[in-house]
Formats: sequence, C-alpha cells, structure tokens
Amino acid sequence: MILKERDIPFRIMQNDALLRRLPEGHPEIQAIMDDQAKRKAGLRGEQNVSYHLTFLPDKYDIIHDIRLKTKYGQTFQIDSLVVSPYFFLSLETKNMIGTLYFEKYSKQFTRTINEVEEGFPNPIIQAERHQIQLKKWILERKLPILPIECYAVISNPATLIKSNEEKIYQKVFHAEHLPSKVKTFEDQYKQSICEKDYKRLTKTIIKGHTPLKQDVFEIYNLQKSEIRDGVQCPKCHSIPMSYHFGTWECLKCHSSSKTAYKKAVEDYLYLFGETITNQQCRNFLHLPSRHVVRELLLRMKLKQSGKTKNANYHW
Repeated sequence: MILKERDIPFRIMQNDALLRRLPEGHPEIQAIMDDQAKRKAGLRGEQNVSYHLTFLPDKYDIIHDIRLKTKYGQTFQIDSLVVSPYFFLSLETKNMIGTLYFEKYSKQFTRTINEVEEGFPNPIIQAERHQIQLKKWILERKLPILPIECYAVISNPATLIKSNEEKIYQKVFHAEHLPSKVKTFEDQYKQSICEKDYKRLTKTIIKGHTPLKQDVFEIYNLQKSEIRDGVQCPKCHSIPMSYHFGTWECLKCHSSSKTAYKKAVEDYLYLFGETITNQQCRNFLHLPSRHVVRELLLRMKLKQSGKTKNANYHW
C-alpha cells in the first residue's frame, strides 16, 4: 500500500511558473530550462522505480519522496522507502544514460556518454548516508528501530553498469530487479515489531516530512518586478487576458476561458509565497472588484485565514 504518494517537486512547479512569467528572451530562461530538464528527468526515473515497486506483495508499504530533518537541523531526502514490520529499505534513484562506472578503490562514480567521461556523486554512498541518517532520526524520537537496508537503483534499463568490484552489483542495479531483491530480505529478517509500533513508526515518518521550498528569485538572481502579471491565455500563451462577465478573453487570439485565472493564481503562490490576499490577487489578475476576486478564489477551494479584507488564501 502507498502510505505517501510521490508529489511533483515544488521546484519543478516554480520553474514552470518562471518560464510562463518571465519576459521572452530573458537571459536566465536557458538556465531555468536546463535545470528543469534535469529535474524532470529525475522525476521520470523515480516514477519508473515507483512502477516496479507496484509488483511487491501487499504486505509491503511504500513511502515516496520523504524529506526529514534531524533535531540538529540536518535534512535528508529518500526517493522511496519500502517499509514492513520486519525491515526498511531505502532507495536512491538515478535516471542516467550511458555507461556508469563504480571504481573499487577511490569509490569514484563516473558516467561515459558519447566518449565523454564525467564524474558525479556516488549514489551508493548517498544511499548509505541516508541509511545512517534515517536510523539516527528514528532513534532521536525514541521510536522502535528496525533493520535498514539501502540500494542505489538505476531507472533506465538501457544504462550500462560496470565496476572492478563484484560486490558493487549487490548495491546497485536496474529498477526491474527490485521485487526479487526485496524478496531476499524476507528470509533474512524474521523478527518483527507489533502492529501498534509499526503504525506509530510509519505515521511519525510521514508527519515529519518537510518539503523543500526555495527562493527561486535568489537562485536565479531575479527581481520580482521582472515577473509578468495577468492571466495567461491557455491557447496562445500571451499575457494578459481580459475579464468580462465571468469569462476570460484573449486579446491576441480571441479565444475564451472561464478557468484560465486558476493557473495565474497558482503561479503567484509558487513564486511569491504560499498565501495571497484579495488585494494581491486583484493586482495580479488585473481585476478591480474585490467581490469578484473573492468568488474566484473560493471557486479554487483555497483555504481562507481571517475574515477581513486582509484575509489570506492558501492551499
């Protein structure tokens, strides 16, 4: 059973909002597109691993994309966590093409593609570090401890894995081998914790999830004033659309929509913070009426904090 689904990373949503809102030809657009391509490739790899985990027996639970913070402020993110009352399995996913080489003595990890060799952080070391951090996190909260195993999983089946150390192949493999690899632990671990302790442990892990949210204006050295406001046309992508009696009309291609404003409000929440006031929304959507904006925000089923004109709306 899936205890926590894999969410689309907040940073991907922020990047998409930037690409919609920055002026055409902005010097940072290429950097954002390059970063977005890498992040979406990583997400596809994680989704591929999620698919292979569906072949596990029902007795296993899955926690996807969990980011935890220790009491000392250290954070770590586990791509997928296979959990049971007998053991935990932490998975570090890599979606890479080419030939991957794990060197025995230096522990260096390289990728060769089109005859170009490049070094990357070793995913086995990353997986082992998360294994240690997860155990520490559990002990800090005086929760029942279980054996924790870890693997590095290569999501692309066409990627070649090579090493001069045979033991490496026990720690890194293609995603399609996950069900059989998990099966080996069934014979190894026979002692379990009780159902009550197991539920307390998994619920505490999920509750401890702290999504990563970054200031993209600082990352890309952008000014908030560079963001184009207004509703974007879902057909020709021009900004802004004009609002008339419940319908948004494009000034360029003359197409119409009743819901195009929703994407604009979402863009605001991704870029400028997780709340929006009626006044902020009026300014961003180019609408004069406080009552119209309130109705539009309520249609999005946003939560409202406060009842005055300064009320905040948020997911």
